[in-house]
Amino acid sequence: MELVADKQDLKTYLEQVYDRELSEAEYIEYKNRLIKFFSLLMEVDQQQKKKSHECNANRNTNSAN
Repeated sequence: MELVADKQDLKTYLEQVYDRELSEAEYIEYKNRLIKFFSLLMEVDQQQKKKSHECNANRNTNSAN
């Protein structure tokens, strides 16, 4: 997977993915979509970690009894 370092790299990468040149407005829209998508992924990951931690804590409490 390619590491994107700056705006131009991201725009170039997106243009390669979509196989066409993007306008500035399209670039901004796609960039914002990516940010929202990864924000959602991080939120889900945090919820899963919290659930996992709670389940492990409950197991430890139950096994101690």
